[in-house]
Amino acid sequence: MQDVIGDWHDWLKLTERAEGVFDGAQGAVLIAALRNITRAKYRQALEVLEETRKTLGEKPPVSLDISARKGQLHQL
Repeated sequence: MQDVIGDWHDWLKLTERAEGVFDGAQGAVLIAALRNITRAKYRQALEVLEETRKTLGEKPPVSLDISARKGQLHQL
C-alpha cells in the first residue's frame, strides 16, 4: 500500500513541478499526459487502500491491553 501511494505522490509532485516550469501551449500536451497518469495512479492507490482495509478488517483485532495478555498467559 505504501509503495502505491508513494508512486502516486511522486507523479503528483512531478506534475506540479511541470505545471510550474512549462506554461501555455509549450507544455500543454506534456502536462495533460502527466495529469492523466497522476489520476490513474490516484485511482490505483485508492483501490489498494480499499483492498488493504478489507484485508485488515477480516483479521481478528490484536489486543493491546497488557492486562488481557497477562490473563491469557496465566490460563496457559
